[in-house]
Amino acid sequence: MLSSIIWVDYKCVDGHHVFTSESVKGLLVVNEDIEVAYRDVAPSIKKLLEINNEVDCEIQPSLPFKDFIASIKSEEKHTNHRVRCIASLSQHDSSP
Repeated sequence: MLSSIIWVDYKCVDGHHVFTSESVKGLLVVNEDIEVAYRDVAPSIKKLLEINNEVDCEIQPSLPFKDFIASIKSEEKHTNHRVRCIASLSQHDSSP
């Protein structure tokens, strides 16, 4: 199984928690509830990689939610933050 790191950018805009990534085409997760948004990032990346790249993988954030919150609270309020997600690429035989 191969692993890769996907960087995801986080910012808060007018009370909305926004996650995007230059590495994953089409990733845009927005929610007023930061925990809901954070939890939606990994399945969204998984689905987009399946659609865009025909890649079957498992995605896990590198930080549990509470550690992510602690990290953004320790930094400046209007700073963009980066979240590291680990992609474990499954190799499946797709032959008939």
